[in-house]
Amino acid sequence: MNYLAHAVLSGDDPAWILGGFLGDHVRGGRWREYAPPVAAGILLHRRLDAWFDALPAVEALRPGFGSARRFAGILIDLGLDHVLARRWRVDGPVGTDLPGYAADCSALLFAHWELLPDSLRRFASYDRSTGQLAAYDRPEGIDRALRGIASRFRRPTPLLEGWRVLAPQMERIEALFDEVWPAAVDHADGLRAAMLERARTPREG
Repeated sequence: MNYLAHAVLSGDDPAWILGGFLGDHVRGGRWREYAPPVAAGILLHRRLDAWFDALPAVEALRPGFGSARRFAGILIDLGLDHVLARRWRVDGPVGTDLPGYAADCSALLFAHWELLPDSLRRFASYDRSTGQLAAYDRPEGIDRALRGIASRFRRPTPLLEGWRVLAPQMERIEALFDEVWPAAVDHADGLRAAMLERARTPREG
């Protein structure tokens, strides 16, 4: 799952959503440097990734990418964000539209600029200038995202092919979304509830 899915699964608390964006950019124990609700969002992101990556249906999809299998995780994540964006009216948060939600996410990142690692600042700036998140519903938006990721590698990768390397697997990725998204929403809700309850429970000693 990529930025869009993690934002949605973080719920409606802006601090948790911010943590969802930070999840791929804050390494090791550095989550402890953030305020509790933001830290909780980072940990939620990690737990959701671990749960998702362990699903047999996800593992079964990887061989289909052939020579790009090394990058299957990235491709699947962006493919799922593409499905979510296209089906936003059904699967996005109730009462939102994709452009408005993406704009709110951008505003949230810039409102907490001082908390963002450089790598997330680069994404936030790129998103503001290109409307990247709001373009996830279109192949050209995913193509641009994949080529941007490819530019971070020192050597050429299959990601340079952008949408062309992902398109042949989109039917299977959409089927994966149908299978796992309801479970992901339920799992995220359960994790958030348990984490909130733990935070409210007084510790002895």
